[in-house]
Amino acid sequence: MGEVNKRISTGNLRAMTTAAVVAYYRDDNKVKISYAGHPHILYRPAADKVWSSAKPTDYKNLENNSLTNLPLAVDPETLYGELTIPSTKGDQFFIYTDGVIEARSPDGEYFGIERLKDILDVNSEIPINELKSEVLRELRKHTEKELTQDDITIIAMEIEPKIEPLKREKNMTTIEQQKKAFNDFYNLARNNDVLEPKTTLLIHMATAISVGCYP
Repeated sequence: MGEVNKRISTGNLRAMTTAAVVAYYRDDNKVKISYAGHPHILYRPAADKVWSSAKPTDYKNLENNSLTNLPLAVDPETLYGELTIPSTKGDQFFIYTDGVIEARSPDGEYFGIERLKDILDVNSEIPINELKSEVLRELRKHTEKELTQDDITIIAMEIEPKIEPLKREKNMTTIEQQKKAFNDFYNLARNNDVLEPKTTLLIHMATAISVGCYP
């Protein structure tokens, strides 16, 4: 997260934005999360029916008492904490932008985090691919209109069993395969009509950095 922040701070983005990085380490059965001013991710262990907030670690710079976990492009030297959650098959994670919990009813009432958690709890038994539809249905019911007032992005994930890695293409080095994987993802995200441009940009940058081929 710190590296992404430095690159954005020294670039020409000229926009403060929030972000969350969720990394799944399948060999260690762990999920690591970092925040940059982003709403807390919700998660539900496979053996539980209740969703909880993945609150960030209290990461404090004892030398100068500086603020941490700030949105991107506020300060290039911002420090970011990391939260580690043990994971197993069936664990679920729900990532959302602030436009979800800040969506208002005609009377001005926020959708809110508690309402979101209640919806997830009630639908804890449905397949993960149907969970987003339920949340969007409740959002439209709450706002009584189409969801166009803010950036509303939702990602629902579930830990699956380990799978064999894809067979490498012949005559391609590791770096070439990394670049090909990034380019394939980049083209897919670039043509995505759901994500806002700033959200898509951050996905591009985080993916590029993670595979070591930042353009």
